[in-house]
Amino acid sequence: MKVEPVAGERALEISAPKARYIVAGDLHVGIEVELERRGFWIPDQTERTLSRLVKLVVERPTDGLVLLGDVKHQFPFAGKYEARSVFRLLDALSKLLPVTVVTGNHDGGLARMAPESVERVSSLVIGGSGPRRPDSVGLVHGHSWPPEGLMRCRTLVMAHTHPSVRLCDERGRPVTEACWLRAEFRKTETRAHYKPPYPELIVMPAFSDLRAGYPVNGRPGRLLGPLFRNGLVNIPRSRVYLPDGTFLGHVKDLEAGQPGGGRRRE
Repeated sequence: MKVEPVAGERALEISAPKARYIVAGDLHVGIEVELERRGFWIPDQTERTLSRLVKLVVERPTDGLVLLGDVKHQFPFAGKYEARSVFRLLDALSKLLPVTVVTGNHDGGLARMAPESVERVSSLVIGGSGPRRPDSVGLVHGHSWPPEGLMRCRTLVMAHTHPSVRLCDERGRPVTEACWLRAEFRKTETRAHYKPPYPELIVMPAFSDLRAGYPVNGRPGRLLGPLFRNGLVNIPRSRVYLPDGTFLGHVKDLEAGQPGGGRRRE
């Protein structure tokens, strides 16, 4: 089982023995409506989002597309404009390949907006068998506690928290970039909720360019979801990667607003 980010995109590729999947989370279709209410006019991004996803599944052999929650933006439901945009995007994708939505906290009412061919689940396991699932990948949005079965997987993938990192540009000005996290669970804290052993955790950046998150090297305790809020994830020792594959180092070595030490690729 091979699990790797797609270089240059905020998407993940999972290669199982007999199938290959593309995973993208936090599309937040319709976020432009909320931004307009706040005084920021941004053109509808649905076609751009669709184009990016189509390119991902067309340029590489893909057996299925997994959307890791928060396909839509308005919470808990959606207006007519957003509902039409969500249907248009899911309908176009489902005509190319099987689409599965692992529902997130923003996906209330999605059943009425999605074509019947789009599968909706609360969590998903790819590959592996048996109680320990040593060669499998678990996928969950991340706004609630993962099921015990997903914690038996070798790798757990989640979205929801929209990780980013705060750096400095060449003139010393602070900039915030979307990032990936690869993290380990704290054994003592996690044992209170789940039985060991524990998977590696991969946290995906939001696929939407308009959905920024709190910097992982900012003030502690601001990352979303029960795994972070209850201290189960070892954030300081988490590895930070930019979407182009650049490895910045561990969170503990990245002082907020400062350049990462040793920008290299892995």
